[in-house]
Amino acid sequence: DNDEEEDDSVTEDIYLDEDEHFTQLCTKVHVSRLSPRQGYFLTHVNVFDGVIRLWRDSLAELSSSPAGADGQGERGTLIWADTKRTVGVRLEVTPGGMERMPVLSGPNDLPPMSYKILYLELLVPVSELLLAVEKSAIQEDSQTGKAIVIAFMN
Repeated sequence: DNDEEEDDSVTEDIYLDEDEHFTQLCTKVHVSRLSPRQGYFLTHVNVFDGVIRLWRDSLAELSSSPAGADGQGERGTLIWADTKRTVGVRLEVTPGGMERMPVLSGPNDLPPMSYKILYLELLVPVSELLLAVEKSAIQEDSQTGKAIVIAFMN
């Protein structure tokens, strides 16, 4: 028996170099049905494919605000990936380890920064998921049983 509770938190370290104004998080959500054959999908429907841009100023603000500061009593901050609010993530940002300051820097130079992002929640409206499940069922019904598998072997 393992008495230690496993930490299943999803985190990511973000590093901004000098004069880098933002970082981007690739966001992809899809609904898939697994095949009985290991490693294959019966169906695959893309729900969302996009990018969330996190600006340096926003990261600094998020890392200095207390948890649950979104005004709704929720932990973390909700950021939508698009204006239609198809996909959102609730996350917490904390400052990373101190970065080494450049030897020479001017008053307008941006220092390198690092942050740790803790992903708390993925938000996808139920309507988007239901549409994807419906498309998946249609894909499964229309399968001919023939497939082309392209694989690269090392």
